[in-house]
Amino acid sequence: MADLEQVRVYTALKINADDKVADPASDLIREELRELLDGILRGLPERERIIIESRFSRDGDSPETLGRLGKRLCLSKERVRMLEKKALGSLRKTLVERGVDIRDFLAV
Repeated sequence: MADLEQVRVYTALKINADDKVADPASDLIREELRELLDGILRGLPERERIIIESRFSRDGDSPETLGRLGKRLCLSKERVRMLEKKALGSLRKTLVERGVDIRDFLAV
């Protein structure tokens, strides 16, 4: 079963991928989250960064499937899934180390 913090990171990435914003305060919080996540993503190994960015598309594109990503990266679907899980864990760990409570962003 997925760790609760990992689920929160996953949810934050999904929220960040949705550009529909209701009010200016949400705009500011969403931009802060985007900047925070972009900075953390830059610290991931390239392959993990590509997987996260492709699976949680913020450009309005449909997220890539594990299979499609696997073909593009010459990996099995299972290996892509494992790298995604590892990257989400790294994101969670970095957020915790920085003292960021992702729930603050999820309340928006």
